[in-house]
Formats: sequence, structure tokens, C-alpha cells
Amino acid sequence: MFGLKNYKTLMLLSLISFGHNCRPNSLDELDRAIKVSKLTRGLAATVLLITQIYIFYKSWDKIQELYFPADKKVDKIQKESVEERFGSVAGAYAAKDGLKDIVDYLKDPEKFSRLGAKIPKGILLEGSPGTGKTLLARAVAGEANCAFYSMTGSDFTSKYYGEGAARVRRVFEEARKNGPAILFIDEIDSIGSMRGESSSEILNQLLTCMDGFDTFKKPVIVIAATNRVNTLDEALLRPGRFDRIILVPLPDLQCRTEILTLHMKKFHVDPTVEIAKIACATPGFSGADLTNLINEAALSATKNGKEAIEMIDFNDARDKIIMGAVSTTTVLTEKDRQITAFHEAGHALITLMLPNELDTLHRVTITPRGKSLGVTYSLPEREKYTATKSELLAKITMACGGRVAEELVFGDVTTGAHDDFNKATEIARLMVCKYGMSEEIGLAVYMRDYSLGTAERIDAAVNNILTKCYDRAKSLIIANRDKLDKLANALLEKETMNAGEIYELLGIEPRQDLRLTKP
Repeated sequence: MFGLKNYKTLMLLSLISFGHNCRPNSLDELDRAIKVSKLTRGLAATVLLITQIYIFYKSWDKIQELYFPADKKVDKIQKESVEERFGSVAGAYAAKDGLKDIVDYLKDPEKFSRLGAKIPKGILLEGSPGTGKTLLARAVAGEANCAFYSMTGSDFTSKYYGEGAARVRRVFEEARKNGPAILFIDEIDSIGSMRGESSSEILNQLLTCMDGFDTFKKPVIVIAATNRVNTLDEALLRPGRFDRIILVPLPDLQCRTEILTLHMKKFHVDPTVEIAKIACATPGFSGADLTNLINEAALSATKNGKEAIEMIDFNDARDKIIMGAVSTTTVLTEKDRQITAFHEAGHALITLMLPNELDTLHRVTITPRGKSLGVTYSLPEREKYTATKSELLAKITMACGGRVAEELVFGDVTTGAHDDFNKATEIARLMVCKYGMSEEIGLAVYMRDYSLGTAERIDAAVNNILTKCYDRAKSLIIANRDKLDKLANALLEKETMNAGEIYELLGIEPRQDLRLTKP
């Protein structure tokens, strides 16, 4: 590049042009020399500026690639590359039904325009992480045999003002050129809830581009996904933009069975494996969780040198996902083992004493797993979509069972109950502030922006619920102290006990056995 060094050379040449023996003999010659010197300096500066502009112009592509690498994030997948179909998505019947008319529109737009119907420009898929929102979007593109563009909300963000909006324009222009097309934006909440912030220009540009869609000439459908629809700007959700919100829920029993069946085809699974039983024992698992379960079972079978994945591998994989991996480095003293045994026995005993309000006891262990020294785990017998006040109070009571057992047996307490109290406090606060289950506060919802006096009343109501549940847990454990001692001593001996063993030990009528394998 023409730089300072070259500029100095030009100045030197201008001086030499007078000659080393050329000394001005008069004022006219001196004036002429000064004018020539100024002209030379001006010419050098002009040449330098023109040279720098030319080099910058020629290097613009490389500068863009260096400083704006996100411009390349427009990931166009040709229609031949999208292999997913609705058959690739197990379950999710309601979501697929809501997307079928989008497929029909992309295949034959005139079919809808004939009667004046307008298909939604935007579809918003709402659901928990891992429920298959991206897979559904790809399946729509595959069924419609159209181009598919996939981006995340963060792909539009940039540290340079205006660059994010420019990326939005480029993506929409590219999609229009190759319509019919699906434009998929994952995690749209990262840009859809920025109104009023420095990055609001991205949201404004997105709204403008969606308003500018020519729906019938070159069909382009925007499909977005989020698990935080409540944070999105209202302007995104009005008719003419994201007209339709489709819920993608966690799979129920039938959907879990279909998901497991579909994904197990890729693995070598023993014929004795009961898929229906695995589906029944995994309530609350998303599609991604179930895929991970199968993979963890395959890893377990591989490490044990098996030829196929067996039921015991699925059982171990589920416990690892739910309760955490067994810690092989944590060494407990005998005193710590005793405290942990009585703490977990207290949780388990409350679960057994309140069978109508709490989920079925599954397993109790004092073997350190994950971040916990011990775990008491329960599983629901069926899908549950609501919770009663008595069930929430029972959960708080069960959370207090570990601390109560420590206090009664050792006359002292430890820090081991801090996570229990965090969960109990969260439930109690939701009961008071959100669910209208407090007599002191009433039916009003207080999630934010309330007065200091109201905050004091809320704290008092939450503490009242926790105190009552703690007293209830203490009464139950005192009344069944013999069972507490028996269970804790058995845990010290065996370290891990399944629900069936505990029922038999304490002489309690068993509930549903959710183990995948039996000894």
C-alpha cells in the first residue's frame, strides 16, 4: 500500500528537482520554489488518498469476510437435501395436523387463492426444548419439496449497528428468489423481545420484511420456534405476521412409545426389550431425552461387552439421566453415611405415608450421584397436567422430611437440606403469588411490581406454609420412628434400595412397580 515511506520519497524527489547546487538567487526564485514544493506535497497526498481508496475497494470482499463472517450463515439447503418427512416425526399429531395445510399451500397456492383464502405468513412453534420443533419445520419443507433456510435468532445479531437488519433483508431476499421456500428461525425470542433496546432494529426489519411478503406469487413461509412465547413482542404475534401458534408439547405415553420404536430401529436392541414399559416409566421425557436414553443404554451395553441392548441397560440409563452418574471419587465418613441414610429415609418415609398426594417411590440410594450425597426418587404413575393444593403441600412436606429426620435422630442439622428448602420455598411462593392458594393473600396474582407492604405479607404467607409443612413432616416421622430407623439401617447395609424392597421391609402395601427389570 502507498504509505508514509513513499510519501517521504516524493518529498525528497521534489527537493532534488531543484538540484543540490540550485540556490535561489532572488525572491522570485524562492517564491517559485515554495509553490512547487506545495504543489508536490498536494499531488503526493492526492495520489496517496486515491491509492488507499482503490486498495480498500479491491479488498472489500476480504474485509467483509473478516469482519462480518455471519453473512455466510444463510444456510440454504436445496430441496433435494431435505430428507425428513412427517413420517420422520413420531407422535406430535396435533402439530402435524396444524402444518399440513401449509404443505398443501406450498404445493398448490392457486388452490387457496381461488376462494380468496390467505395462508398464514408465519407459523410459531412453541414447546419445551427437545420436543422436535426443528424436525417439524424440516418435515414441512420435505413434504412440500421446497427450499429450506435454517437460521437461529443469534445469527442476525452483530456488534455493528445496522448489520443485523441487513442480514434479515438478505435472508428474505434470498428466500423470495427461490420460492416456494421455508425460512426457519430457531430461538426467535433472542431477537423477538428486543423492542426498545439497541438491537431493536433487527426486530423492526423482521416485521417490515414479513409485511412485504407477496403471498401468492412466490410462496415463502416463515416458521419460528421458541420456548418463551410470553417474551415475544406483541407486534410479532398480530395477524399478518405469525398468524398461527402451534403447541408442540412433551410426548404422552402413546407418543413416547412411537418415538422409542422409531429410534430403536437404528440400534441393535434385544428382542426381549419391552418398549411399552420403557415408555410408561419415562413420563416427562422429551423426544430428545428419549433419544439420549437409547444412546446411554447403548453405551452401557457396549462397555459391558454385550451383543445387544438389554432391559437392564435402559434401567441404568434412565437412573443415570434422572439421578445423575454415580460418583466414584467421593469418599464419605461413617458419620456422613449415617446422616445421609437418615436424611434420605426421612424423604422416603414421607412419600410412603402420603400415597394419595405424592408420586410413587422408585428408588432410594446413599451412593453419591451427581452433586448429591444421596437421592430419593419418585415417578408419576400417569401423565399429570394440573396439581391440587394438597399435592403441592405434600411435596413441601416431603422436602422437609430429610431435615426433620436429622433433627430427631442427631439433635443437630446439616447443610444437606438446602436444595430441599429451595424447592419447597419455590413451590410455596408459587402457591401464594401465582396460584391463589393462600388465605392471607387471596386470589390476586403478584409476580412483580408490588409494594413493600405486599412483599412482607407474601413472605409471611410463604413462611407460614413452610412452617406448617415442616410440623406435619415432624408429626409423621415421630409417629413412624421405628420405620425410619429400620429403613435407614437397611440403607447403610445395602446403599441402594428399590421401592419393592422398601415396601417389603416396612410391611407397606406396594404401589405400581416402575422398575424396568426385576431381580
